[in-house]
Amino acid sequence: MYRVLMGLIIVLAGVCCVAVVVRFSVLPLLPLPLLAVAAFALSRTRPNLDHRRKLLCWSAVFLAAFSVAFWMMAAVGRYYHAE
Repeated sequence: MYRVLMGLIIVLAGVCCVAVVVRFSVLPLLPLPLLAVAAFALSRTRPNLDHRRKLLCWSAVFLAAFSVAFWMMAAVGRYYHAE
């Protein structure tokens, strides 16, 4: 599961970088810091598999950062589609 989620984060970061070239704007780079936070939180869940409270906290940070980054990608796409 860890590899799949990390691969998904890498793919979404790549999509953001490609969107910068395609749309000639730096606005699609907005989700990258949140994706970095999600990747860091995901990497912190592996050593804390035995500690339920820490695992819950890092999983919540991952879920929140990933969800907001995904929403931000949709918002940026909607902004460009409106023009």
